[in-house]
Amino acid sequence: MSVYQKYFEENSGREFPIYGYSPPPDGQWRIDDTIYTTEDFRTVEKYKEYKDCGFNVLFLQHTAPYHGDGWENSETKLVMERAVEAGLDKIILVDTRIFDLSLIEGGLIGEGKKFASEAELDDFIGNCIKDYRHQKGFYGVQLRDEPFWPYLKTVGELFRSIARVDSGVFVHCNLNPLIVPGLAYQICPPLGKNMIECYENYLTMFLEESGADHIMMDTYPFYKSPDKAHIGRYYFAGLECVARICKKYGKEMHIVMQSFATNSLGKIYHRMPNELELQYQKNVLISFGVKQYSYFTYWTKQVNRTDGEFFPDGKAMMNRSGEKTRTYYHVQKINREITALAPLLWEFEYRANAFFVKTPFCTTPTYLEMARGGELSEITDVKTDKEIVLISELYDKKKKQYMYCAVNTTDIQRYKKKYKKEKQLTVLTFDKKYNVVDVYQNGKWQTVALENGKLEIKLYCSDGIIILPYKE
Repeated sequence: MSVYQKYFEENSGREFPIYGYSPPPDGQWRIDDTIYTTEDFRTVEKYKEYKDCGFNVLFLQHTAPYHGDGWENSETKLVMERAVEAGLDKIILVDTRIFDLSLIEGGLIGEGKKFASEAELDDFIGNCIKDYRHQKGFYGVQLRDEPFWPYLKTVGELFRSIARVDSGVFVHCNLNPLIVPGLAYQICPPLGKNMIECYENYLTMFLEESGADHIMMDTYPFYKSPDKAHIGRYYFAGLECVARICKKYGKEMHIVMQSFATNSLGKIYHRMPNELELQYQKNVLISFGVKQYSYFTYWTKQVNRTDGEFFPDGKAMMNRSGEKTRTYYHVQKINREITALAPLLWEFEYRANAFFVKTPFCTTPTYLEMARGGELSEITDVKTDKEIVLISELYDKKKKQYMYCAVNTTDIQRYKKKYKKEKQLTVLTFDKKYNVVDVYQNGKWQTVALENGKLEIKLYCSDGIIILPYKE
């Protein structure tokens, strides 16, 4: 039996949590101060459609918040019952009593604070959660989005209090990504020598304050400014930072993928990812050992401003009229693949990654300038004939099994223009103790004998491959 087959036999049925931001809405959407109304999409039918896209967690956000004013007759309970009927058994809700606490800067406990002691905060949290803790489908609660460092003490106190009250409640709090220098130094504690160090301090501070078992971060790599499509400069550097910190502290990595477009002050800022760009993200995140996947956004976002962030209708998986876009089907395909691979991927933890470029290669693309990379244990040489390939190393401690992922991470726009339909050829040389590899590519597994330790792989832009080396 091949190595990969054993994983699927032993871990059959194991899944990654997968969900979409902006779930089916109540039918209201806003441009500036004008509210538009269509139909209420929080129906069993629309939740089934959401589930059919490959999502197994419903992230309600503010589509049905609970205010503590009586659970039995609440809109939140009604919506959860519809979602459960649709087959969704993990639901994250907004309890505004808890959510609003997460908006307070500088901590909640102590003299002059909201609560005099941990016990007092725990009593408050317990009284909130008891309303819905045993509601069928309840999975977790949401805190504020993207807290800057002065809010991490508050967020941390809430994480710890919820864990003391009920350790089975998932807490959703999405951290800021690594971003442009001016904003990065506001987001992060002022303790680092450079952006990378500051960002790692921010991630570490979150873990120390919260005791969380994971780090969740946004990633929105596909930009257009002013007229040129490109990959965000800090995408890979940010992923590396989170992966390093998660590895150091033994935490899971949860990542939000880009599935939307937005305008900023009338100009395209984030462009709508096409099918290849969605595949690009999926293959990169598998390479970094991600254990929870989410997408921003599922539905076209409801709140828009013409003098700020504006979400064009239809630039998501669902438009405002409740119709599927092409992106729905692209994401459905990706989610099915992630789910199919979960029994294998769950067992492997990120160890290192490295970028290899064609030699000679005259310039480093801006999106790799801040990426550090690292050393690979069982691969002794990598040569590629076109542009850039990412190689990552993951490890299963229980079975003492290595896994390698390779992704053609060349900017897709550049690659297609320069090479048309040609594939990148990369040759990997493994340590001499290996003579066989199991290889996964394009939905299929095959077992390949190594010749002098070498494996040739061919990747189009955005393509990824999984490799399990062993001795037969």
